Amino acid sequence: MEEEILREEEEMVALDADAGFDDADINQQGSGARTGARRRQRAATPERRKRIRGKLSKDEKEHSSKVFRDVWLEAEEFKGWLAKVKDDPKKAYCKLCNATLTAGKSELQKHGSGQKHKDKMKGVKNVKPLNEIFSPARMTKEQKLADDTKKAEIMICAFFAEHNVALQASDHLIPLMKKAIPDSEIMKKVTLDRT
Repeated sequence: MEEEILREEEEMVALDADAGFDDADINQQGSGARTGARRRQRAATPERRKRIRGKLSKDEKEHSSKVFRDVWLEAEEFKGWLAKVKDDPKKAYCKLCNATLTAGKSELQKHGSGQKHKDKMKGVKNVKPLNEIFSPARMTKEQKLADDTKKAEIMICAFFAEHNVALQASDHLIPLMKKAIPDSEIMKKVTLDRT
């Protein structure tokens, strides 16, 4: 019986501490403050009492934690700067600010509305990704031909290195290939002479 009373008293002290009351407040305001705070605490958040006692069910524990959702990566407000943290599903990562954040939607929205983040967003707003800048669709015919010529030269050099062919052979092989394939624009541009 005494143990139960002591346990209840400890719970009341814990609830009072959570409500912002300490012994000085209770002595100053009277015991009614403690009772009122305890009643408000009990009535307002029964889950909190369970959490303090360690009696939350498994579903309640999982529900209370915030987990990263892949849907947020496609959301317009997070697009371009939000990333998932691989090892921790309860965290998110801001690519612009180089910051790890709690994976709650309200926390992410709060971070996105911060001044530091907004300033960094202005800096990258008009920047295009490299794969978009150098995409083959944006290249002119001359640029595409130059790019294909470089690829051909690299492939020929890789062949020489892989098969241990002497580089002196390139002085004779390239003119031979140009004669053998006269209709290729790429072969006309290839220049692999020794310097």
